[in-house]
Amino acid sequence: MEIEVTVQSQKEFDDAIQRYIESGYELESNTDGTAVLRKKGFKLWIFIVLLLFVIIGAILYYFLSDDNVVVLKRVSNSNHYYCRECGVSLTDDAKFCPKCGAPINWEDENDVSAQVTDDNAFKI
Repeated sequence: MEIEVTVQSQKEFDDAIQRYIESGYELESNTDGTAVLRKKGFKLWIFIVLLLFVIIGAILYYFLSDDNVVVLKRVSNSNHYYCRECGVSLTDDAKFCPKCGAPINWEDENDVSAQVTDDNAFKI
């Protein structure tokens, strides 16, 4: 949008330039009694359109994006043992815990009723 302002004297001209600069305009040129001042205006409709694009994009992203699903299953394994001290998984032939170093004493592995094989290992 272009606005043309006409003034009669140099003082009015200088005062008008000063008023426009104070209201946010920038002086681009001032030659031969013609001053060009420019102000970037905020256009609400552009903001609304951009906001709608962002909202529509977010909705599309939500409905069209892939879901990442992780399924964890605990499988009961009668031969799986864990350290009583720190809870780390033990191999069947471990004599010491690989994490905390606690000694592991195994009783009869075929005895399913023996849930606790020592104070240092337990069966799941």
